[in-house]
Amino acid sequence: MRRRTSLDLDHLRTVVALAEELNFHRAARKVGLSQSGVTRILAKVELHVGASLFERSHSKRQSVLLTDAGRF
Repeated sequence: MRRRTSLDLDHLRTVVALAEELNFHRAARKVGLSQSGVTRILAKVELHVGASLFERSHSKRQSVLLTDAGRF
């Protein structure tokens, strides 16, 4: 059974910043968090919605692409 987590507006702002920037470093700077903070929030949101919202690249550039669920 999936554990439900609570989300707040800051979580959603962080995910929107990542969707706009498609880069963890720039999104973190935009919302005033560390990259690891963005990563933790993204994991929490993805757990809450039950889907991956971003496809992570394996390059050193820390870029991401939106999945179909993320675009929705």
